[in-house]
Amino acid sequence: YIYLEKDTTIYVYVGGKGGGSTGTTSGTADSYTGYNGGGYGSITFGNSTHGGGGGATDVRLVSGAWNNTESLNSRIMVAAGGGGSSSHSGTPNYSGTGGIGGGLVGYRGSSASATCYSYGDGASQISAGGHITCSTDGHAYGSGSSSTVFVGESGFGFGANYNSYSAGSTSGSYYTDAGGGGGYYGGGAAWHAPGGGGSSFISGYAGVNAITSASDRTHTNNTKHYSNKYFIKGRMEAGINPGNGRAIITYASQMNKINTDLNNVRYVKDCTNGNALYTANNWNELQVIKDGVNIATGKTVTATSNVVPAGSGTGTGNLSTIVDGDITSSQFVSLDGGTQCLTVDLGNAYDVDEIAVWHYWGDGRIYYDNVTYVSNDNIMWIPVMNREQAESSVGKRVSAWDTPLSDNEPRMTPSNSYQVFTADKAGYYKVELWGAQGGSYSTSIQGGKGAYTSGYINLQVGEKLYVYVGTQPTRTSSPTSSYGGYNGGGNSGYNSATDFSRGGGGATDVRYFGNNTPSSSDLEWDSTLGLNSRIMVAAGGGGAVYGGSYNLNGANGGALIGYDGVSTYNATAPQGGKPNTYGVGYHGQSDRIAAFGYGGGRHTPGTNTGWGGGGGSGYYGGALGFGFPGAGGSSFISGHAGVNAITSASDRTHTNNTKHYSNKYFVDTKMEIGVNSQSGIAKIKYVGTLPRTNTKLNNVRYVKDCATGSTINTFKNWVDVQIIKDGENMAKGKTAYLESGATLDNAVAATDGLVYPNDTGATNAYINDAQGNQCIVIDLGNTYNVDEIAIWHNYLDNRTFYDNVTYVSSDGTSWTPVISKTETETVNGKRVTAWTEGVIN
Repeated sequence: YIYLEKDTTIYVYVGGKGGGSTGTTSGTADSYTGYNGGGYGSITFGNSTHGGGGGATDVRLVSGAWNNTESLNSRIMVAAGGGGSSSHSGTPNYSGTGGIGGGLVGYRGSSASATCYSYGDGASQISAGGHITCSTDGHAYGSGSSSTVFVGESGFGFGANYNSYSAGSTSGSYYTDAGGGGGYYGGGAAWHAPGGGGSSFISGYAGVNAITSASDRTHTNNTKHYSNKYFIKGRMEAGINPGNGRAIITYASQMNKINTDLNNVRYVKDCTNGNALYTANNWNELQVIKDGVNIATGKTVTATSNVVPAGSGTGTGNLSTIVDGDITSSQFVSLDGGTQCLTVDLGNAYDVDEIAVWHYWGDGRIYYDNVTYVSNDNIMWIPVMNREQAESSVGKRVSAWDTPLSDNEPRMTPSNSYQVFTADKAGYYKVELWGAQGGSYSTSIQGGKGAYTSGYINLQVGEKLYVYVGTQPTRTSSPTSSYGGYNGGGNSGYNSATDFSRGGGGATDVRYFGNNTPSSSDLEWDSTLGLNSRIMVAAGGGGAVYGGSYNLNGANGGALIGYDGVSTYNATAPQGGKPNTYGVGYHGQSDRIAAFGYGGGRHTPGTNTGWGGGGGSGYYGGALGFGFPGAGGSSFISGHAGVNAITSASDRTHTNNTKHYSNKYFVDTKMEIGVNSQSGIAKIKYVGTLPRTNTKLNNVRYVKDCATGSTINTFKNWVDVQIIKDGENMAKGKTAYLESGATLDNAVAATDGLVYPNDTGATNAYINDAQGNQCIVIDLGNTYNVDEIAIWHNYLDNRTFYDNVTYVSSDGTSWTPVISKTETETVNGKRVTAWTEGVIN
């Protein structure tokens, strides 16, 4: 959130998705680069294809060409682009996925080679991504030149480019790479390998490193941009956007601090008790933000044990590095011996905006008993963070706009049992769920990340929600396999002492039993009534595999569908869960097949031949892999457009309805794919009233969606149109027709409520009209104040539809546009709610 005076102008640069490359049997050809800093990729001799990097999306104070120096320097917020992918048929094979656009640090590209790794590295806050390449190769790809090759260097605002040669040339050396992603700093590139992701930036956000001035890009570890413009309640998430960039700006009027625990703070103390790898307690950085400035920089730090030079005692490091403002510094403080604490004295008391803490995060370790406290007198301490989760470059943080721990907000963590939430006030409650990550083999071979779901539900005093929080899998006594996580994660398989696989992550869900008191057997996680009673589900991710050449990450927990496991040889990969059926994959007679509520897996790890990652749990579970990682589960929210609810407490038939049989539903719903890298979490908090902000969805009778062909052909295709009011799809069964009067083939498919039937993909209503724009119209018969509109076009081949705009009308004559997005179609559809507006494309 940024404070702006009336008539202040800011400039928005929306990044473009990187494209694939094409070429001849000799010479090279460009791949498409994503607008706003994505690097080019290339092709050589027809056996290597390298995608362009994705462009960043950013907000600036100075206009100009995207790469204008003054304009780039004026960026106050940047969302990074991802690196291009690489396909290379030579030896060694560096083919792999581009590094995802990062938060404070971009991700490196993922190379498939098991013997000689090569990839573009991710960017940081102070430098562009370089390269990692085989030691036998000797070339400096992605960050400069060597005696034989030059590759376009990544830098401030742009990803690395490939080494360009004249098309048709048949002599000389050819060195090619995928483009790096754009960002605050751009991602790197490496020979025949995927590009790295860019880094992101938010002025005033703990951990960023701003430049000095409009003409000086020196970094002095400041968090606030030289313009003095800054944001509050900043948020960064890595790798969540599959298409072109986008930007949304919404007027929020007034911001009110709700976490008064961050008022009158002079001292900040952070304590840990060893970690999952060592007994040491390690700190990299602690930052305290007020008005965009890190006021902890250079302040006095004390420790519970003496800190002495490395090698001469139980503590190592220099305390001043904890408050130097640099999260990427290799310097950190290490203290041994049980619970240890570091305390920062700010010198005066302040009402602070944010506190962030970084422990050593290079290997994703988890620190035990990690609690952060604040005080104004160094005597009375208030806990403000209490999180045992994998460390990352983002750090652990709390803001003045987060619900404080002292408010007793239900922040449910795994208990391997149900937890009960009882409404003590009438009104809306916000429910947020995170599914668990699948099991990981190492920091580089990870389980699929858990999904995120959220929405607002209206509860009366005394109504109960039963919450089941999924867990990451735990390993068995055999190191090669593991049980699945609690709440439905599939067990992994076993093959030999050299092949390792991990179980699937458990889903996190909310169950509603109405006024009935469930029996103890009904409250078991896998009871029939319990699974049928789920009104919100955040899916778990699939388990990873390691062995031979099959070193692969688990598939992410999905939104409407879970992600499939990646196949590395000629066989069918395990499928993710769907809205109305489980994922299909390899399963022997003694395996547990994926089903409603749990992922596919072995009955007992290590007892059956055939190895592979367990499927992630979900509304429906993902399948077990066979030599593959496990697939991810699907998510569910009662009332969310695109879901497919079951018929009753005793009947799991799907009739394409969006609302759960209990009639409980959520509004202003969200699903996000693969965002959680730990066990599940659930949060429920009271918000009272929920005012509608998008009045365009009031008084709606007609909905019209228009398009002019796609990147594939001139067909206009509609898989489904859904219009949600009070959790129900009002468009289901209504007659769809073309505004032009032309014939709409298979018209019934546009309003049957089905967006993904089983494994075959949804059927389409369509018209093949080469003449141009056509519009489908749905007449609801009466006017309604609707909650959500969602449109699905043909999405199975990732096409993009031209001139795609959705309109609403009360009379069929005057039309108001409500969705205008030119982006790759996905199974999640394009949607607008009564609580969101202001899209910029």
